[in-house]
Amino acid sequence: MWSPGVVLPMRLIAILLFLAALLAGGLAVPSLTARSAIRDSAGTVRIAYAGNLSEGGQDIVKALGLLADGINATGGIDGLQLQFVPFDDHGVSPSARKAAAEIVEDDSILAVIGHDSSATSLAAAPIYAAAGIPALSPMASETSLTRNNAWYFRIGHSDEREAAFMADYVRLGLLADSVALLRTPQTVTERLAVPLRDVMPQRGVGLRLDAAINPAASGFARDIADFVGTLRGLPAETVVILLATEEPAVMLIQALRDAGVTNRILGPNWLGAPSFGKQLSRLPRESSHPGLYTGKLFVISSFLPDIANQQANRLLAAYDARFGPLGNWAALYAYDAGQLLVAAVRRAGLADSWSTRASARRMVRDQLAAIRSVLHAVPGVTGPLYFGEDGTPERALGIGQFTTGAGPEDGLTTALTQLRYAADAEGSGGNGSRGAMRPLSVVHVGMSVSRISDIDPVNRSARIEFDLWFRYRNVPGSPPPEAVTDIQFLDTVEPVILGVPVEQVRNGDEDYRLYHVTGRFLMDAWQDARAPLGGHRVGLRFRSRDLNHERMIFAADEGDGSAHRDLARVLAGRKVAGAGWAVTDAVLTADIPAAVPGAQIRPEERRAGRDAPTVRFELSIEPQDRGLRRQIGGLPALIGVWGACLLLLALRGAEAWQSDRRFPRLFLLAESAATGVGLLAAESALIDGFARIDAERAMAATVTAFDVAWWLVPALFINLALHRFAWDPLEASSERAIPQVVKSTVSLLILILAVFGVIAQVFQKDLTSLLATSGVLAMIIGLSLQSNLSNIFSGMVLNLERPFRRGDWIKVGDAPIGQVIDISWRSTKIQTFNNTVVSIPNAVAAGTRIENCSHPNNRFIAQMLLHVTLGHDPDRIVNLLTDALRLVKSVDGRKHLGLVWVKFNGIDEFGMRFLVSFDLTDRSLLQSQEHAVLISIHSVFRHAGVTLAQRHANIRLVEGGTDAADAHPDAASLIAAAPLFQPLDVSARERLAAGARPQRVAIGKPLFRQGDAGRSLFLVAEGIVALSTTGLDGTEIELSRLGPGALFGEGALLDGAARTSSARTLGPALLYEIDETVLAQALDGQPSLRDLLGRIASTRSADGHGSVRPDEDDRQRGQGTGMLARLRDAFGFSDVNA
Repeated sequence: MWSPGVVLPMRLIAILLFLAALLAGGLAVPSLTARSAIRDSAGTVRIAYAGNLSEGGQDIVKALGLLADGINATGGIDGLQLQFVPFDDHGVSPSARKAAAEIVEDDSILAVIGHDSSATSLAAAPIYAAAGIPALSPMASETSLTRNNAWYFRIGHSDEREAAFMADYVRLGLLADSVALLRTPQTVTERLAVPLRDVMPQRGVGLRLDAAINPAASGFARDIADFVGTLRGLPAETVVILLATEEPAVMLIQALRDAGVTNRILGPNWLGAPSFGKQLSRLPRESSHPGLYTGKLFVISSFLPDIANQQANRLLAAYDARFGPLGNWAALYAYDAGQLLVAAVRRAGLADSWSTRASARRMVRDQLAAIRSVLHAVPGVTGPLYFGEDGTPERALGIGQFTTGAGPEDGLTTALTQLRYAADAEGSGGNGSRGAMRPLSVVHVGMSVSRISDIDPVNRSARIEFDLWFRYRNVPGSPPPEAVTDIQFLDTVEPVILGVPVEQVRNGDEDYRLYHVTGRFLMDAWQDARAPLGGHRVGLRFRSRDLNHERMIFAADEGDGSAHRDLARVLAGRKVAGAGWAVTDAVLTADIPAAVPGAQIRPEERRAGRDAPTVRFELSIEPQDRGLRRQIGGLPALIGVWGACLLLLALRGAEAWQSDRRFPRLFLLAESAATGVGLLAAESALIDGFARIDAERAMAATVTAFDVAWWLVPALFINLALHRFAWDPLEASSERAIPQVVKSTVSLLILILAVFGVIAQVFQKDLTSLLATSGVLAMIIGLSLQSNLSNIFSGMVLNLERPFRRGDWIKVGDAPIGQVIDISWRSTKIQTFNNTVVSIPNAVAAGTRIENCSHPNNRFIAQMLLHVTLGHDPDRIVNLLTDALRLVKSVDGRKHLGLVWVKFNGIDEFGMRFLVSFDLTDRSLLQSQEHAVLISIHSVFRHAGVTLAQRHANIRLVEGGTDAADAHPDAASLIAAAPLFQPLDVSARERLAAGARPQRVAIGKPLFRQGDAGRSLFLVAEGIVALSTTGLDGTEIELSRLGPGALFGEGALLDGAARTSSARTLGPALLYEIDETVLAQALDGQPSLRDLLGRIASTRSADGHGSVRPDEDDRQRGQGTGMLARLRDAFGFSDVNA
């Protein structure tokens, strides 16, 4: 059997999957077409990178490759492919000029990133300017490089800017007023030493010692001893400014510390790379005495990892995942140079139109020069990117310190004191102008999370237990400790108090305070932090109550990994979120101002309260076991959903093609597998598509929709499995339909369980309160719907006992008899003979008498009560009624009624009462069958002279009020009524009546047999005569039944042929026989005997009662001539009138 309830849900699933496939395809088309356009585009943006590929240049090439991959993966630069082409200058000026010449000769190069040093940049700059190619140097600091060259820009700061910052930091940050300058005899060091000597007197710093020492020279030991001896004669707070490249600087620092020099050392920007810290940490005595060489070492840097922005952290994580830890900060500046050029190409609109490569280069240069303020800045990994008047960026500088063993970055952390420019009285509006420099305290904040518990996805909150510590420098002018630790926790469910410190340590001018905190915090509360699909973003924020960024900033300290990229691994290994959740991402960051230390807060930021130092700790958690969901993505997911749709379509076509519906269970298993694959692929494809267009709400809605679908679709397939594995086989084996109420009840229970699963697991609602509320509501509803519930339970009882089924004819109590058309939850519906539908409440049907007329089989007995006028023989009336029933044809397709019987049931005031019974197989035809029976009874009674009694309440039995007692029909009346004898005149019919011989025949007596000679004809006065013939197999086939008034046997008599059928009575009968002699005597003397016999023949023919055709007279005359000849030969009379 095949249930429509199985087909429709599968069609719905197929349609929904098809719509999901269309939507996923539509979301994927822009990305696919964009990638195709990039591959097919002839206008590729090619940017050269020129640098020393053997020393750090490969890090820059890799970083630029990451930038190109990211740009091209999102559609390129307005559809144009981005490509970086490396050129090696070997770090020397001649090679730089050679590389610049090669770049100039390549007409496809749009711009240049390079060179790495001031010397190589200065060597190549005239070549680029002459060719009109814009160039950006990541690290060149020579002031003259950009001052007089409109085609050259720099990402790093200038030597003058760095020299001024170093002098300011000595006085304000290190609180010193004397400097000992130690430098190597190199061009790069001398280039910075010149502006440094000039600026120190302006900043109130005295240059007490200036020495140039070459570590590679033979007199290095003597020179360093002289320097140390002179240094010891200076004040103890004297700061050693070390100007040297990495390798010589390591040797100088080692020599100074080994000689017992404890003075603070301040180094330039090129010593702030991680590679320099690694070299110091590898020194033997540094391992045994941590901080011996790195302690009290400060370096200038415009990038500090622990206060890096999110873009920088993402780049470092991507680089680490593909290539390992980044060891050269110059790669970050080169990456920002690439971002600036990409922005300039976009703003120039090169994807739309440009005439020549020269014009395109100028358009890019003009766009770079237009980036003059923070309002037009390009967000970079090292901070906002914009240029001053001479092509030098308005970039803030910071101070870093090295600490051994701090992690992959080898301890380059933000120094506890930074400098920033104080705002003017009215604020500068962020236009790049600067006020006086002032110290800025840096508070290192660290966290160690011990447990995340009570995760409540419904209210989006969780309880976090953690240790929180502050490490800061407590010197005159810095904020007091009470102000530093006076913080306010944000995004809390309940107030969280920091409390008193559990540990407090002071080491020199550094303070350390440790707090243990527990509180409930909101999840998924930050708009700029996207929660993972199916998971949550857990974390906390706090900010200083009274201090702003002009006095203090927070920086992430060491701890559970802090800003390092192993924080998620540490927390996941500790299972801080419990066994049911997995930590997938974690970060501890400090929100810094619009720029890194040194930039000033815009007045609008201060008024909005966004200048308060803030720390954020956040981690992503996902369910521990997510199964197969969202494990595929991209093109495989799109192929999977389309493949599932095509498979479902093929299955539907195969089922429609099989008319006998074979293998329904196999089809269901295939459909369930295809649907499962389709759901998995559709979910991943839609999420990927919405992620491409950054539609977070659509992604969240998709996740929720599929969470619901993974509950409802299996419930639907369970119902389908019940149809194909339970209901359909049971109905087929029992040949009885399972009531719809049973199927609906089971389906509803499965659906309710699925809905409860959705409520509890998807929407995270507590079912306990839901069930309690449902119980109260159920009680209220039960009282108000008591009668309906009674009907429902009565319907279940009726379906269990099954006193009737759909299609049965039943009579329930006083309700009219009807056919059951539906058994629903509330009522049983029957269709009556009047074609009306009666709804009987199930409670009524279960509590009253039910008469089932369709069982034990579909054959039932119909009865009719008839009254006949008094004075008749009851046995004769019984025979007449029986004959009438035997003459009736069944209206249900049978030839005759199968069971008939008549019973004399007494006499009442209406007359003689007879009960007539007959069988029927289709009760809906009862009225039609009763009509046929009454017509037959009326015909038989009319010929027998019997009248049905009139039913009046005032009838009395009086004399003369009945029919003539058993007046049998005479021959004359039968002959007069016979159509065959209508052409005869009255005298001929009287002669026939006089010669007719009455015969009373017993039941079943043969009158003649097939093949006998026809010597007479018969008229039926009473009873039933059956005419039959013998088939080829010898069986008797009944042809017809004849009742009162019928005439038979005339064919053989008039045609002279043998009889073609046999005749016998079906009950007692009264017949009149007219033989050939009587017929001949009656016909003798008739006018025109030939015409008379022709009319007689036409009268008895099948079409004799219709209109006469033009040749009818000839046909009748021929038939009459044949009959006349036979009668003349048989009876010996002549046709005197012929």
